[in-house]
Amino acid sequence: MSNQKLFFDALTNANFPPPDGLTETSLLGAISSMPLQERFNVYRNNVFHSLIEALKAAFPLVEKTVGTAGFKILAHDFAREHLPSNPVLYTYGQHLPDFLEQYAPLSHLGYLPDLARLEVSISAVCDAPDHQTYPAQKLAALTETEISKLCLDFAPCVRIQASPWPIHMLWAFLNDKGDDPIMKPQEIMVFRHDFSPIVRLLPPGGFTFLEALKAGKTLGESMQIVEASGTVMPPESMQSIFNDVMQHDLVKSVTIKG
Repeated sequence: MSNQKLFFDALTNANFPPPDGLTETSLLGAISSMPLQERFNVYRNNVFHSLIEALKAAFPLVEKTVGTAGFKILAHDFAREHLPSNPVLYTYGQHLPDFLEQYAPLSHLGYLPDLARLEVSISAVCDAPDHQTYPAQKLAALTETEISKLCLDFAPCVRIQASPWPIHMLWAFLNDKGDDPIMKPQEIMVFRHDFSPIVRLLPPGGFTFLEALKAGKTLGESMQIVEASGTVMPPESMQSIFNDVMQHDLVKSVTIKG
């Protein structure tokens, strides 16, 4: 077994002794007054405290849902299995939604993984690089046929999510912006505008429409994909989504296909 694996096992399990190779002396050669086991325990506790604090900062709504004590247990259990792969801790926790899918103690909160996914999206759009926006006024002279052939290159600060849970209602409720959620599926678009994250409720079919656009389909092709899915989405809803995307500068470039 490698020294790295031994160190990892000792770090993540309080019942394990310090790994071989650690010494009782300091870097200056002095013998520490604190036993090696106690010093390693302090180090272990500091590591987990830092990781738990990073997760609290990234998932405030999950913490609000399960409570401070419950979140500390969840974060500790997650950190034991998922130490960070990046020294920059603000990116830590991207695997928490998948972890929650299998986390038995909170399985009664079926919406929790999707709530965590929303918080991952919020962090992602906030950290996304800036982009050169496409001026919407350039589209004013296009005919309806030309508009249907448009392909949109989306900015990196745009995320979409379809959930079997009332994900937008949950977000609004936990932010004291809405009433108790009514249990029904919802779709959302998360994006950054003027340095702030925005969580926008989409009409049914909006996720499918935007997913097709993000995959490189034209507006017309994306509308057809929504229709083929069996979802009834009025043209004015598609127009509203398109206007929202353009007005919030969420497109880097536009091309006309064909």
